[in-house]
Amino acid sequence: MPFEIRRAKKEDISEIVQLEIAGMGPIWERERIDHDAGSLREFIDKHFGEDRCWVAEEDGTILGFLHSTTYQDAISSTKICEIYTVVVHPEHFGEGIGAGLIEQERIAAAKDGTNMLKLEVLSGNQRAMKFYSKQGFRERKKILVSQFNDKNTMDKSQTDFPLIDWLMQNKDIKYNLASSSMPAPSLEELTVLDGSQLLQVDTGVTEELEREVRKSYDDDVEVLLTSGTQSANMLAYSVLLNDSDTVLVESPGYAPLGTAPKIIGRSVELLGRPYENAFIPELKEATSHADMAVITNPHNPSGVYMDTGSLEPLYKKIKKNNGILLVDEIYRDHMEKSTSAVELGDGVLVSSGLSKVYGLGGLRIGWLASKDRRSMERLRNAKPHMDPFNSVLSERTALALFENRSRILNKIRELTTDNLSTVKKWINNTDGIEWVEPARGIISFPKLNIGCTSLEFAKKARKKDVLVAPGEYFGMPGHVRLTFRLEPTELEDALTILSSIIDEL
Repeated sequence: MPFEIRRAKKEDISEIVQLEIAGMGPIWERERIDHDAGSLREFIDKHFGEDRCWVAEEDGTILGFLHSTTYQDAISSTKICEIYTVVVHPEHFGEGIGAGLIEQERIAAAKDGTNMLKLEVLSGNQRAMKFYSKQGFRERKKILVSQFNDKNTMDKSQTDFPLIDWLMQNKDIKYNLASSSMPAPSLEELTVLDGSQLLQVDTGVTEELEREVRKSYDDDVEVLLTSGTQSANMLAYSVLLNDSDTVLVESPGYAPLGTAPKIIGRSVELLGRPYENAFIPELKEATSHADMAVITNPHNPSGVYMDTGSLEPLYKKIKKNNGILLVDEIYRDHMEKSTSAVELGDGVLVSSGLSKVYGLGGLRIGWLASKDRRSMERLRNAKPHMDPFNSVLSERTALALFENRSRILNKIRELTTDNLSTVKKWINNTDGIEWVEPARGIISFPKLNIGCTSLEFAKKARKKDVLVAPGEYFGMPGHVRLTFRLEPTELEDALTILSSIIDEL
């Protein structure tokens, strides 16, 4: 191993304190004792002589440390070594440092006649529970506490969905540049829809629809229909993740992708997709402890598309930990030429549906697709208990869509290509706004360089009958999701209004 483990020295205390603070990332802030650097230094310094403290060092830099004490249980007379803390710098997770420190402590404890290693972990810290179980620790007893203002409990603010509230409260606005769904096709456009069979129960319709969906992928891809794309994602979270698993969810992003796994008790961390990196994921955040990574492709809210070559580094990083890459491809049909992430191989699961590109969200038709037969078998076996049947009416209407799909897509792409060109020209000629140009489709996430917040800008636009979605609802203030599903003349009118607001600022 590249690092060396040694006993800590007094002169290490300052660096140890800084490492402890660095280790308090988003997860730890909710689950560790809240103390400042001064009190931590005082605690370590006070007990330094009587306790054991190991550090893992590489090239003179401390990457991790372990602090323990030994005592004799008053009732059983058992000699116990209690580990106070194990901390590894977040940039060095997955390098074996924590395991090495524990093994060093186990060896030292055995030499002085200790019978047991003990440590305490809050039950909500599933990542730590999983790590320590791999080091041979087993749950022996539960400690009951009464805790006020528990940040691990999901309060109403964590389950709120401000984007959908914003869209629903303003659904009658004249110029809607916030909705990411195309207008639905008319029944006349679904020319093979046979009204006499709409309500006839026939399980063969499901199989036929799955065959139609499968044509979007290679022959060896399995497809499982669900009641919408969000149900598909929720099914994947519920079936393929264990209680102790950690999910990486893209940010900025669509809120339900992160909220859904939290609702069922999974640990969620953010996978950054910064504007400065053209909204491409930062792989340094895809640490080796992740059991699933979740992204959209094309990206919601930016519209940025990643081909399989661009996705492969993230896929390999997750696969190395035997994890799953879940890719929500709900916008992919906007792309004239694209390859599904499912082609990367085992360990990739994609979800999609008919709500965004085709405007048929009311049908609640979605699906999961994968080459991973074991995962698909687990999902297929679990689905009848969670999401037994889709609507017969919905499935027959979806079949009619697939029969007319090429013609409908051509019409959609003609509109969206022209509208993208219009918005691009507007962005290039307007001061105070810039963007990462989306590949195709109708969604974008421009950055505002103006004298107000993106939420304030959205409210000003709303007063003038134009609706945009503020970046606050996607986890990135200072941007707005700007969509262009309107007819060309309406789009130009709406952009003219936005220009007037920017000029006023």
